[in-house]
Amino acid sequence: MSLLEESKSIWAESGVQLRIGEAIFLARILAYTVQYFLENETRLEALMLPIYELALRNGLPTSDALWLLTQLGYVRLLRLAIALSFGLLYNHLGKEPWSQEEQVAVAEFVAESMDKGSELPVEFLYLPLMLGGLLIGSELVMPKENLAQSLRLLARAKQEREAAFDAELEDLSRIFDSLLARALRNAR
Repeated sequence: MSLLEESKSIWAESGVQLRIGEAIFLARILAYTVQYFLENETRLEALMLPIYELALRNGLPTSDALWLLTQLGYVRLLRLAIALSFGLLYNHLGKEPWSQEEQVAVAEFVAESMDKGSELPVEFLYLPLMLGGLLIGSELVMPKENLAQSLRLLARAKQEREAAFDAELEDLSRIFDSLLARALRNAR
């Protein structure tokens, strides 16, 4: 829930008012990323050491790991979630739908926009974070959550943003729709 609330606030600063379905699946891929890094001591250090170092450099408290991740380290976590989402997408599709250069550019652009609170087009929420959230959707279900209902909320959110998915983003839209249909079938 902390990641969901912080996501709504930070993305709003960059001009993206998250719909509830988007917020749920963004929090899901962020929480999955945290879990992925917690599974291994080396990965855990890769996640947390830069955040602790930043806190110490700025004289901030380091005793609350959740605060460090959700407040101070949010952009770092987001960057890692983007990389992980692209990796999940590659594993699922068996190919890279976007080049390595495009993937790095997306991660840099999103992180820079979040750091500065500058305007961010909504498609950068979907590419690749919503795709990653769909791929791991059934692995992280919140207590008392109805996954099928959450998926329908995400479908409605994308439908409301259909204008953002022009011909240039046809691949993104097609992949999203395919992953959503698969997730809905599996949620029943």
